[in-house]
Amino acid sequence: MFRTTSHRLLLAAVGLLIFGQIVALWPSSTSRETPDLNAPESPGERMAQFQGFQAPSGLSPDYSIRNFRYVSVSGGKKQWQLAATEAQIFSSKQTVLTSDVQAELFSGDRIQTPSVRVTGKEARYSIDTRTLEVGGTVVAQFPDGSEIHSEYLKFDPTRRIVVIPPEYAVFGRGPSADPTRIEFRSLGLDGTLDNGRFILPRRVEIRVLPPSPSNEQSPAIFHAARAELFRNEGLARLHSGPAASNDAYVKLQQRGATDLFARSRTMEVHSSGEEQQKKPSFTALDDVRIEEWDRNSPRSEKPYRYSTSGRAEFHPDESEFILTEYPQVYQGEDTMTGDLIRVDRKNDRVEVENTNAISKGKYD
Repeated sequence: MFRTTSHRLLLAAVGLLIFGQIVALWPSSTSRETPDLNAPESPGERMAQFQGFQAPSGLSPDYSIRNFRYVSVSGGKKQWQLAATEAQIFSSKQTVLTSDVQAELFSGDRIQTPSVRVTGKEARYSIDTRTLEVGGTVVAQFPDGSEIHSEYLKFDPTRRIVVIPPEYAVFGRGPSADPTRIEFRSLGLDGTLDNGRFILPRRVEIRVLPPSPSNEQSPAIFHAARAELFRNEGLARLHSGPAASNDAYVKLQQRGATDLFARSRTMEVHSSGEEQQKKPSFTALDDVRIEEWDRNSPRSEKPYRYSTSGRAEFHPDESEFILTEYPQVYQGEDTMTGDLIRVDRKNDRVEVENTNAISKGKYD
């Protein structure tokens, strides 16, 4: 019970504000097992763990509401909607804390369909700015089944962007219906819902998992300083860091008919289109070097074969890669050059188009 008339009036006013925007949300959904977010740590660096949202300035809530429902609207358009087991209202600070939450985030299209469904242990939002924060075992799920996992996520409804600070580890996976699964890890994330562009700002790992792993088809693992994901185009672009740093190159590793290691300044993973979803391809750009080892040879030995070029296209389903822009392949004492070189890893065959030299030389 409130002790004063002013408290009663405050309760009525805020109650009208909240319940005037009540909506019914979806039933609870089941999801795949939450991944381990303990990303590899650099010396002296630890990933942040969500500690819970604290009451503003140590205040007690003015009142609480169970089975809370709320929708944020601006200019006649939905920004986000929220369901929670309980909400605590701090009227003087224009702040609401909720527990056991489910939310939907809306993009700016005219149809006003939910873009992302978010679940978490707690949420906090500002009545003034409508900024929504979710913390504790956060899962963001897109309509195509793609998911993002972290311990914290913030949604800015004015710019319609989701932000995970780089002190939090992030795990993501591609559409569940795709036969070839794509997963990623990073530190932090910035994503724009309206154009589907997401930035992975630090320490990125992307894995492309084939439908049926085998000796010829195994996961392709990429490491990069940062990356951009273009959801609408089905493209991931990985970038290297400063030239003098440990991540001066984007790196690719894949076991198969040969154990392959590649590096370049930039790499792309293509998965758009129905056919490419079944057969993804990779592209390495600028200062490309590819090394191959026989699967039975120790890594302490020199590569069985290595290649250099300005551009390389990888087709993992065919177990081959194609080199252009001054390509060269070195195998044993032989050096092969031409306009285009195709390397068939499965059949151990090198095909050269418009060759201008096959010579013997020193193996570097």
